[in-house]
Amino acid sequence: MNIEIKRLSSIDRESILGLGFNGYRTSEVYCVSKTESEISFELRIDKQVLDQEYTKNWETKDSSVDYFNDVINEKYSYGAYIEHELVGFILLSRISWNNTLWIENIRVKDSIQGHGIGSKLLNKCIAVAKEVGARHVGLETQSTNYPAIQFYKRFGFLITGIDLERYPQRLGDMEQVGILMSYSCQTLS
Repeated sequence: MNIEIKRLSSIDRESILGLGFNGYRTSEVYCVSKTESEISFELRIDKQVLDQEYTKNWETKDSSVDYFNDVINEKYSYGAYIEHELVGFILLSRISWNNTLWIENIRVKDSIQGHGIGSKLLNKCIAVAKEVGARHVGLETQSTNYPAIQFYKRFGFLITGIDLERYPQRLGDMEQVGILMSYSCQTLS
């Protein structure tokens, strides 16, 4: 499988829909708990094995496509192609005030996941971050997206924060909080 990684110039709804399932499935999640007293505040992250698989699926909205193209216009986003067909992408924005390259979204066509495309996109992201002299690469994902958290950890990303109010809690859905992760591009001397 010959995979070509090249800079994205734009993306359309059909290309996004062509990637298939937009979400994740997992039988493990992270649960975040908070304990607070007058003298301390503690956050704890515990892995939980589920009795049944959890599935999260997002609808591709026109507003998402517009937002993706706004990010792509910053010129840091890349697509993965097999024989000129878009099979994945990583959308990156530059945050100048703290010198960060931020992963806005990463997707790989569902029918070919597990073939190293996500790894190639993430490696490209890290290379670009180092090229532009970014301090670190940052991202945010849901506490229920255990597969994504494990994927990033394999590349050296660390959990660096929690956003307890990031997601509106929906009746009948699992509780979710934002997990912030980062990869340091700088070495201390």
